[in-house]
Amino acid sequence: MTPRERVRLALDHREPDRVPIDNNGIVSSIHEVAYGNLPYRLGRSEEIEILDPVQRIVRASEEVLVTLGVDTRYLFPNAPDGWEYHENPDGTWVDEFGTTYRRLGCYADAVLPPLRGKSFAEVKEAIEREKHGNPV
Repeated sequence: MTPRERVRLALDHREPDRVPIDNNGIVSSIHEVAYGNLPYRLGRSEEIEILDPVQRIVRASEEVLVTLGVDTRYLFPNAPDGWEYHENPDGTWVDEFGTTYRRLGCYADAVLPPLRGKSFAEVKEAIEREKHGNPV
């Protein structure tokens, strides 16, 4: 049975040959530490591509997905033009929305939200201006 057939049967509430395996999405992925060890255990070496820097999850290679028998593949949007993930030496980075994050152990947390210090009225006013084509 192909992965597509397996997933379709499961979504149709019918029984496939085995339970479909899902991995490498935002919810069902591999943490960078675990993935860093995985290719080594499989006798390979791979460069790690961070998929979500907050959760520290990675984009698994097709070879690893096939080896693990993963039935699903995800489509991810590209980052906005002009923005690229870059982590500073102190473990901080700014996302495409202007939020500053800091790496804290195995994960990251927002340390400087873009609305910090703004009142509800200021935020509401900015939203109204944006709706009418007058950017902030």
